[in-house]
Amino acid sequence: MTSIVSGQTLTAVSQGDLSLAVGITVSVVGALPISFVGYNVPLILLLILGAAAGAAVPGNDAWAEAYGLYSVGGIINAMNSPLGGFGKFVSVLLAFSVHGLTACTLYSLSISFQSLHPILSRLPRYLYSVVIVAIIVPISIVASSHFYNSLSNFLSVVGYWTASYSSIELTEHFCFRRSRYSAYDVSNWDNLKALPLGFAAVVSLCCSFGLTVPSMDTAWYTGPIALRTGDIGIELGIAVSSLMYIVLRSIEA
Repeated sequence: MTSIVSGQTLTAVSQGDLSLAVGITVSVVGALPISFVGYNVPLILLLILGAAAGAAVPGNDAWAEAYGLYSVGGIINAMNSPLGGFGKFVSVLLAFSVHGLTACTLYSLSISFQSLHPILSRLPRYLYSVVIVAIIVPISIVASSHFYNSLSNFLSVVGYWTASYSSIELTEHFCFRRSRYSAYDVSNWDNLKALPLGFAAVVSLCCSFGLTVPSMDTAWYTGPIALRTGDIGIELGIAVSSLMYIVLRSIEA
């Protein structure tokens, strides 16, 4: 469950960096259901399909063997094998889809680095992507032999901080911007004097780890609170970060 939550809260970190002018006008009332349905319906269907495939593995020798040899990719290929050549084609398309997700991530990371300080924005964006790729390629090679476990364990850890991050974003929007998009002056995106210092957000995020870490239950570490209550790290992280942000943001403002 933690991996599922973390995988979706990651979008809160990156979606603000990606936008597209499509040349159409959609009402505010219509934009929410369109976005919600368009994002969540395919996601829910894929999660159901994944759960069904995972439950079927123990009862299917061919799938179990494929999983033992090639992890999740082996199961997908085994599921498509009855389709013959078309099934192989679908497996190849699914493999290439990873690159599309990676492109979005690299784009978001490069913008994030440029946003840290005006000096960093002087460097070309592609340079950050090159450096990031140089870092993740050797890590990916090492993790490739245990891809599924490595990805699952990594996502379970990432989810804790993204939950706190999302909580801070929502608190800013609903409590301090009063849910009004007009309260955001986008023309000041590069005007440091007109922007909040950011100390409230950083301190709230870091301090939330004080309860998140003892309450997390991962493959690498289980905190003392989680031993008694189960994994409640995300819930406590959301509560602590939002409450602290309300106090600190009021002072910062």
